[in-house]
Amino acid sequence: RYDRLPADTNHILPDLEMNLGNGDSLVSLPEDKTIEILKESYEEDLKRLFELRDEYLNDPTKEETIKEINEIKKKLREKLDEEFKRYLEENNLSLEILEKTKPFHWALDFWFVFFDENLEPKPKDERGFDAVIGNPPYVENKKLDQHIKEIIKSHYKTAYKLFDYAVPFIELAHKLLTRAGYFGYIVTNKFIITDYGIKIRKALLNNQILRIMDVSHLPVFKGTAAYPILIFTRKEKPSPDHKIVCAFKIETEEIFKTGKYKKLTIPQSIFEETPNFIFDISGNTLICKRLREKGKNKLLDVANIGYRVLKFTNWGELLDYVKGTLPENEDYVKFIGCGSIRKYKIVWDEEFQLGKKKFKKTYLIKPDNINDEKWSTLKKPKILIREVAINLTGAYDEHGEYGDLTGLY
Repeated sequence: RYDRLPADTNHILPDLEMNLGNGDSLVSLPEDKTIEILKESYEEDLKRLFELRDEYLNDPTKEETIKEINEIKKKLREKLDEEFKRYLEENNLSLEILEKTKPFHWALDFWFVFFDENLEPKPKDERGFDAVIGNPPYVENKKLDQHIKEIIKSHYKTAYKLFDYAVPFIELAHKLLTRAGYFGYIVTNKFIITDYGIKIRKALLNNQILRIMDVSHLPVFKGTAAYPILIFTRKEKPSPDHKIVCAFKIETEEIFKTGKYKKLTIPQSIFEETPNFIFDISGNTLICKRLREKGKNKLLDVANIGYRVLKFTNWGELLDYVKGTLPENEDYVKFIGCGSIRKYKIVWDEEFQLGKKKFKKTYLIKPDNINDEKWSTLKKPKILIREVAINLTGAYDEHGEYGDLTGLY
């Protein structure tokens, strides 16, 4: 503690090394397994770690204390890494992950929030941290290493379909919280509406969601492909009348700092009633609720909906079928990208980039490995929806002239 530092110390904070860790937050043994191993095989080491921590808190200037703590943790980390290797083998998971990343054992590095001073594992609702804050990497599924994907899927129940990094990081944070602990992330917003986010949304709804803030319009994020939100929760079952504060389209730092932004307080139960538990932070939540209550037909009742209709994954392979000149004897559509879809119109004669290639006024001919049914979707009159956009953006293709590889039809 800073107030126990000698008066002649020329800095305020003591050595914080004991509270800092380095490794892959998502990759390790299951925490219960780590706790079991430490309790059964390394109780004397745990006892010594608690003694050293007490010494450190009483005198934060003793470098020898930190040094011994680190030596013990290093020894135990090596043992846990060996156990992790065995765990991978027993569960038919690739050992190549050991070359890709460094496991982080939470119950070792922060043993004092997983064990009590009698060296007994704490009850689950008392185990962990009072608060977790963070900014997970903005990494989409296609950029994740395959071996890391496998271990994440085996560890995290919400890692579903084409999940991005936000999903397991949110689950992990809530696992690390004590009951009634607080969570806060700045994180990409895709999980709040996508199909792969349904499991993490459902999991979040088991907690009190306190506030969701759309900060994607702030100048600091201008020109990036990230659309971040701030989300805050409390690990406590929500009451039936619990309400969430939603703030939308915060455009300046001044508005953010002063709190003079547009916000709406809505019952959390609305998210629970929304199809697929979608977190609607558009500001139209109550209107949409009334429409659902009064509407007789769903969109699926009156229209066919397709997404990435030619190939859902590995669509980049189809770029070989894009031609720069008008095909003479082949079936084709005018090729467009996500950015070609503007509000109510399609712009074909402007350059766009896709898969590290640039295109302008090009044509997509029918690929050899795509069946007629899929291809016919592109040839029909349709509404094209831009896949990535701050606001819902669509245009009507009246004559079935245009097609892209990543859009919604």
